[in-house]
Order: sequence, then structure tokens, then C-alpha cells
Amino acid sequence: MNGSQKHQMVFVGKHLSGSEEWLCPLCGRRLLMHAPPNYSKKVLAPGDEMATHSGTKYGLQLDVSESSTATGGQIAEDHAVVEENLDDLRKMLKAAALDHLL
Repeated sequence: MNGSQKHQMVFVGKHLSGSEEWLCPLCGRRLLMHAPPNYSKKVLAPGDEMATHSGTKYGLQLDVSESSTATGGQIAEDHAVVEENLDDLRKMLKAAALDHLL
């Protein structure tokens, strides 16, 4: 994908299934992604398939392009980083007396 456009996807929300919906405001690409350990990705609307898509959530950069592949070890490592960030977020909310938002 050398020379392809880079699009930034935005987190839309979490579905009852636990999957997260992501949207590219530039081309309309829509994905449902499920976090590890049961990682899955389903394209709802392809948008610009030649563009490289990524997104940011909780300060983590996510590669949500169709060409992205992740090994089990990488998924487990990414999951650990997400859990660490969530733990930090929980601590900050508790310190600010906002832990009722959890």
C-alpha cells in the first residue's frame, strides 16, 4: 500500500455483542471489531479499500486496515497494554471520585 491515502477512523460505540463500531468519516468505511482474546473484524461498508485506515482509542493507535494481520502473541500483548491503560483510567476515575462511571 505504498503511496496510499491515510484515513483516521473514529470510534462510534460499543454494541451489545461486545464488538466496537468504527467509522471513517472520509470514505464511509465501517467496521465491527471485537477485542482480544476473541479478536474479530467485520467490514460493514468497505469505503476506500485502497486507503490505509487507523484509529485511536484510549491513547492507543489501532491499525484497522484490511491488510493488517495480528498473531496470537501480538493480540495478547496488545490486550495487556489495553488492560494496563484501563487500570490507569479506573484509578484516575476513582481518585477523582468519578468511579461511579465505571
